[in-house]
Amino acid sequence: MIIDEVIVIHEEYKKSVHTLVDDVRFWNHFINVWAIPEFKKQNEPRVIHSSGYGVYDFSDILNKGYLKMSPEIRNIHSEDLEQHSGDFFNWLMNLSLVRTYNALEIL
Repeated sequence: MIIDEVIVIHEEYKKSVHTLVDDVRFWNHFINVWAIPEFKKQNEPRVIHSSGYGVYDFSDILNKGYLKMSPEIRNIHSEDLEQHSGDFFNWLMNLSLVRTYNALEIL
Protein backbone atom coordinates (compact mmCIF):
# COMPACT_ATOMS: atom_id res chain seq x y z
CA MET A 1 0.00 0.00 0.00
CA ILE A 2 2.73 2.49 0.94
CA ILE A 3 4.78 1.59 -2.13
CA ASP A 4 1.81 2.50 -4.34
CA GLU A 5 1.63 5.94 -2.70
CA VAL A 6 5.36 6.45 -3.22
CA ILE A 7 5.02 5.51 -6.89
CA VAL A 8 2.17 8.00 -7.38
CA ILE A 9 4.10 10.77 -5.61
CA HIS A 10 7.25 10.01 -7.60
CA GLU A 11 5.30 10.13 -10.87
CA GLU A 12 4.01 13.61 -9.99
CA TYR A 13 7.53 14.75 -9.11
CA LYS A 14 8.95 13.27 -12.33
CA LYS A 15 6.25 14.93 -14.41
CA SER A 16 6.85 18.31 -12.79
CA VAL A 17 10.64 18.21 -13.14
CA HIS A 18 10.61 16.74 -16.64
CA THR A 19 8.16 19.40 -17.86
CA LEU A 20 10.33 22.13 -16.38
CA VAL A 21 13.56 20.81 -17.89
CA ASP A 22 11.91 20.19 -21.25
CA ASP A 23 10.40 23.71 -21.40
CA VAL A 24 13.65 25.42 -20.48
CA ARG A 25 15.63 23.34 -22.98
CA PHE A 26 13.13 23.97 -25.79
CA TRP A 27 12.82 27.73 -25.26
CA ASN A 28 16.55 28.22 -24.82
CA HIS A 29 17.19 26.37 -28.08
CA PHE A 30 14.35 28.11 -29.95
CA ILE A 31 15.41 31.60 -28.87
CA ASN A 32 19.13 31.16 -29.46
CA VAL A 33 19.02 29.05 -32.62
CA TRP A 34 16.06 30.58 -34.43
CA ALA A 35 14.50 33.69 -32.87
CA ILE A 36 17.61 35.79 -32.26
CA PRO A 37 19.29 35.06 -35.63
CA GLU A 38 15.97 35.62 -37.45
CA PHE A 39 15.38 38.90 -35.62
CA LYS A 40 18.89 40.09 -36.50
CA LYS A 41 18.42 39.17 -40.18
CA GLN A 42 15.18 41.15 -40.42
CA ASN A 43 16.19 44.23 -38.41
CA GLU A 44 18.94 46.79 -38.30
CA PRO A 45 20.93 47.05 -35.05
CA ARG A 46 18.96 49.18 -32.60
CA VAL A 47 17.67 49.55 -29.08
CA ILE A 48 14.73 47.16 -28.82
CA HIS A 49 13.80 47.78 -25.19
CA SER A 50 14.36 50.62 -22.78
CA SER A 51 13.17 50.96 -19.21
CA GLY A 52 13.63 53.20 -16.23
CA TYR A 53 12.80 52.96 -12.56
CA GLY A 54 10.33 55.32 -11.00
CA VAL A 55 8.39 55.66 -7.77
CA TYR A 56 5.74 58.05 -6.55
CA ASP A 57 6.46 60.11 -3.47
CA PHE A 58 2.92 60.64 -2.23
CA SER A 59 1.97 62.79 0.74
CA ASP A 60 -1.31 61.98 2.47
CA ILE A 61 -1.20 65.33 4.26
CA LEU A 62 -0.81 67.43 1.10
CA ASN A 63 -2.74 64.98 -1.08
CA LYS A 64 -0.04 65.37 -3.76
CA GLY A 65 2.32 63.00 -5.36
CA TYR A 66 5.54 63.46 -7.27
CA LEU A 67 7.08 60.99 -9.66
CA LYS A 68 10.74 60.41 -8.85
CA MET A 69 12.84 58.73 -11.53
CA SER A 70 16.23 57.13 -11.28
CA PRO A 71 18.65 58.64 -13.81
CA GLU A 72 19.71 55.12 -14.82
CA ILE A 73 18.08 53.69 -17.93
CA ARG A 74 18.33 50.04 -18.92
CA ASN A 75 18.58 49.48 -22.64
CA ILE A 76 18.60 46.20 -24.51
CA HIS A 77 20.34 46.46 -27.89
CA SER A 78 19.71 43.97 -30.65
CA GLU A 79 23.46 43.30 -30.80
CA ASP A 80 23.36 42.08 -27.18
CA LEU A 81 20.45 39.62 -27.45
CA GLU A 82 22.65 36.56 -26.90
CA GLN A 83 24.00 38.02 -23.66
CA HIS A 84 20.54 38.99 -22.41
CA SER A 85 19.17 35.59 -23.40
CA GLY A 86 21.95 33.88 -21.43
CA ASP A 87 21.28 36.09 -18.40
CA PHE A 88 17.56 35.37 -18.63
CA PHE A 89 18.05 31.61 -18.80
CA ASN A 90 20.50 31.69 -15.88
CA TRP A 91 17.83 33.51 -13.87
CA LEU A 92 15.22 31.03 -15.04
CA MET A 93 17.38 28.05 -14.08
CA ASN A 94 17.79 29.48 -10.58
CA LEU A 95 14.00 29.67 -10.29
CA SER A 96 13.66 26.14 -11.59
CA LEU A 97 15.99 24.91 -8.86
CA VAL A 98 13.58 26.42 -6.33
CA ARG A 99 10.65 24.71 -8.06
CA THR A 100 12.49 21.38 -8.04
CA TYR A 101 13.34 21.79 -4.37
CA ASN A 102 9.69 22.60 -3.60
CA ALA A 103 8.58 19.51 -5.51
CA LEU A 104 10.96 17.42 -3.35
CA GLU A 105 9.63 19.02 -0.18
CA ILE A 106 6.09 18.01 -1.12
CA LEU A 107 7.26 14.38 -1.26
